[in-house]
Amino acid sequence: MNNKSKVKKPWLAALLNLILMGAGYIYVNKVFVGVLFIIAEGFTFLPGFLLSAEIIELNENLALLSVALLMIRLAITYDAYTIAKQMNRF
Repeated sequence: MNNKSKVKKPWLAALLNLILMGAGYIYVNKVFVGVLFIIAEGFTFLPGFLLSAEIIELNENLALLSVALLMIRLAITYDAYTIAKQMNRF
């Protein structure tokens, strides 16, 4: 039987990773991976900031990077969801 304090909500893990890459991993006790993704999110913030400040122009490579980052975000969102579901089985 699951201890209520250890039950993780899969939808919350997914939402946290969707909002801030890595936050969902921290929620499901994968702290090291979560911190790495949060650091990576910080580095990916810079190109977006530079675009909004019109310091750099959007080009094909930056557009491909944006698509890749979106794919990564969706993958880790699903991953955190499945980890939380698996944690609740035991």
